Amino acid sequence: MQSHRHLRRIMFYLCSALVLSFPLHCLAQSRGDWPMYSHDDQSSRFSPLTQINASNVSRLERAWTFHMIPPGEKPAPANSLLARLRRRRSETTPIMVDGILYLPTPYSRVISLNAQTGKEVWEYKLANGANASTRGVAYWPGDRKRKLGPRIVFGTSVGQLIALDAHTGKPVASFGEQGIVDIKKGVMNGFSDARFGMTSPPEIYKDVILTGAQVQESPSLGPSGDTRGWDAITGKLLWQFHSAPRPGEQGIETWETPGSWKDRSGINVWGFMSVDRSTGDVFLPYGNATVDAYGGDRAGANLYADTLLVLDAETGKQKWHFQAVHHDTWDYDLESAPLLVTVHRDGKAIPAVVLTSKTGLIFILDRRDGTPIYGVEERPVPSSDVPGEHAFKTEPWPLKPPPLARMSFQKSDLATVTPELEKYCQTLLNYNGGMHNDGPFTRYGMKPSLVFPGTLGATNWHGGSYDPQL
Repeated sequence: MQSHRHLRRIMFYLCSALVLSFPLHCLAQSRGDWPMYSHDDQSSRFSPLTQINASNVSRLERAWTFHMIPPGEKPAPANSLLARLRRRRSETTPIMVDGILYLPTPYSRVISLNAQTGKEVWEYKLANGANASTRGVAYWPGDRKRKLGPRIVFGTSVGQLIALDAHTGKPVASFGEQGIVDIKKGVMNGFSDARFGMTSPPEIYKDVILTGAQVQESPSLGPSGDTRGWDAITGKLLWQFHSAPRPGEQGIETWETPGSWKDRSGINVWGFMSVDRSTGDVFLPYGNATVDAYGGDRAGANLYADTLLVLDAETGKQKWHFQAVHHDTWDYDLESAPLLVTVHRDGKAIPAVVLTSKTGLIFILDRRDGTPIYGVEERPVPSSDVPGEHAFKTEPWPLKPPPLARMSFQKSDLATVTPELEKYCQTLLNYNGGMHNDGPFTRYGMKPSLVFPGTLGATNWHGGSYDPQL
């Protein structure tokens, strides 16, 4: 799941987009394209461009500014209460194809800009104050044989999937109902007023649009976080994978409390997917089951929460899965894009997937079947003193590499920069009888806990990048 409570602490509020200038003729070439959120299907976030480097980056100058605040909407004074109330969050990474940028704004718009000049090419305004997926949009290149042009595809905060003509910004009339598909159908579980939308762009493989979802953090019951595949041409639903398995489906045995799977919310890909184009496999990093910090009503490991799930992108058929956290009560979602890499070991080139999450643990798996390349073991973790909780006794731990961040705390770690700071920290540590830390996977319990990493995580949706040249 995705918590606005947590995101507010890490997001900035974007009022304009700045482009730093160097000769930009290279952007019109395909080598300079950034056609999807993470640059490519493998989610490498690696650019092959070399024109800007360590020796000349200091000479960059601003080329243009595009203000996201639409004409006629005057911003309130920066230090006013009204300004704080009007703040709009943007986490977008623009995509670029043939020198044209495409991105959502925090003001109910999707825009396209000339990358060299910053001039607007077109604007699409969403109805009823809805916003496009916060982090970006997706690009479908079209189909020349069927004389179908490229499209910009995105989800919205109110549960719509929209396709626009990439050249004009007009809705594609043959997609869904005049360019819009209601993706709330089939997942709301009767909770018609519950939150359901998309905050990350969809993934596209061939003619299939792959969507995750943003759903509630609580209460336990609500809309499903199911992953689905849609026809990129018509908007028709092709397949739906139940992220909380139902009777007769693989994984139902991990929901030991009878009926606890039913109408369970959470277990959603609110972050980013990756695709192996050589196999057609889509890699899905799922979040926690609701509610975040308590699992008394859901005994068991709770597949497919906190699980890397691999499906056939065209059919939705399951290939394999790997659960990174059993019975999560820490909100340790998987949400950053899985990195598809090549590992060279013992003279062999192994196709691998690198999985990171809020825990800071890095799992490197053979992406053909999920086998850990460097080994994974189950390690004992602290028990829970919460009445009714069904805490798991062990959690997966990779033998290599080491964690990205600290996972424990000792009193000797207190800051001693100044006597005043040390005293303040000591007072805080002794709050309400004293905070405790029991090492990795310390529980939130009946006594004050000091947990590392916290719910924001060691890594969050931002994830990593991969340099294939290294």
